[in-house]
Order: sequence, then C-alpha cells, then structure tokens
Amino acid sequence: LGRLIEAHHGTRELVAYCVDENLSARQMNLELFLAQIFQQSGHFNSVCALPHILRCMSKTQKNGHDNHYATAAVKLAHTHFHLGHINKALQLLHKALPHVLSHGSLQLQGETHLTLSKCYLAAASTYMSNKGEVSYYCFENLEVGSRQKRIDKVDWITIAKDSLQKAYTCFQKAEMIKMVEESLYLIARVYNELALNTMKRVRHYRAQRDHRAASEAADTYKEHISYRDSASKRFILSREARVRPIVRSINYLNDPKQLLQRICSF
Repeated sequence: LGRLIEAHHGTRELVAYCVDENLSARQMNLELFLAQIFQQSGHFNSVCALPHILRCMSKTQKNGHDNHYATAAVKLAHTHFHLGHINKALQLLHKALPHVLSHGSLQLQGETHLTLSKCYLAAASTYMSNKGEVSYYCFENLEVGSRQKRIDKVDWITIAKDSLQKAYTCFQKAEMIKMVEESLYLIARVYNELALNTMKRVRHYRAQRDHRAASEAADTYKEHISYRDSASKRFILSREARVRPIVRSINYLNDPKQLLQRICSF
C-alpha cells in the first residue's frame, strides 16, 4: 500500500507537468495509470478511478485516440464489474472488443477476456441465486453460436471458460505470471463447476434408464475432471516456482507437503 501511495503522488505530479506542457497523449497514459493504481489498491477505491477514466475517455474520443479510448473502456468495465453493474460492464467490453483484438497489446487483450469471463461467471452465479432470473445482469437475447436463446447457468459458465482460455493464452505469451495463475485458478474452478453439472445429468439419465446418454455424459464428466486437474497442477507448479525461493531464503517450510499446503492456502 505504501508503494501505491508513492506511485499515486508521483503520477499526479507527472500529470500536472503534462498539462502545463500540453502533452495530451502522455497525460492520457498517466490518467489510465492513476486509475490502475486505485483499482489495485482495493475494491472500495474503484470509484476513485472513475474521474480519471472518464476524463481519458472524453479527451480521447474528441481527439480520435482509439487505442487510449479502448483501454479506458476496458478499465471502466472493470470498475463497473467491481461495483456490481455487470450489464454495463458487458456492454462496454463487447463494444471495445473488436478494436482490442485488432490493435490492442497482449496485456490489454488478456485483461479484456479476463474481465469478460468474470462478468459471465457473475451472471452464472446470479442465475443460480435467482433461479433463472438473470435479465438484470445480462443480455436476454445474447447470441450464442448461430441462434439466439435465453442463456442459462451452464451457458454462462461455458462462455466464461472460452474467455478464460483466451486470457490465459494472452497472459502466457506476455509472460505475466500472476495473471496466468489467476486465469488457471478460474479455469480450474470453471471445469469443476461444469463437472458437477455434468454429474447431475449422468444421474438424471441413469434414473431415466437412458444408458447411451448417461455414457456420453459420463465421458464428458471425465474430460472436465481431467482439464480441472491439469489446470490445478499448472497453477500449483507456478505458485511453487515463485514462492519456493522466498521460502528457502527464510528457511521456512522445507517439507514439500507443507509447502504445497502453504501454496494452496493463498
């Protein structure tokens, strides 16, 4: 937190310098960096990031700086997500997605897909808690494949899985280890949820004595479990590679089993 405060003060001074020297492009970069500082310092400070994001979006829209505008839109969507405005976040992300995929950096593409997946998972969670009434958080007629339908819980989780895979690929190429770990963690959680839903289908088909459907669902269940275990293993190995040098330097938890428990507790 102390470093974030120092970064905030230093960035504010640089913003003031850019305003005096009429360096608009650099000012927008610094405004976005200020917003990122507020977002990283906690959910309650997400509101403090709004003035910087909106100021950047307003100026970049007038000047035609599409890259800065798309970046600001993604950060605004991230803020809306933390404030619980899932529908607004999805609208912003879908609007910015074509430009981000065409001209955005790997980091920006990964952040966009990751925020999209979190919004989808939030919509799935809302579906579970409200027994199907998810219209407040999502598009009722969002297109899935080549047809339009009302999206249920499993659909949201499946769409989130695809976005998470794209985010993981982008972060891996950009060598952003912490973001790779976050993506792997969510991928494992998603496949675990899909496996639980598939097991319910297996039990339903067995109760109906539909052996063929039950066998197909059981194969899908095994596939989901395999993907979940693979993502979990990669997540633990990545955490272990980052944490083990620190653990050794303080001579703490040299036992591999205790180290694994320590990693999983993070």
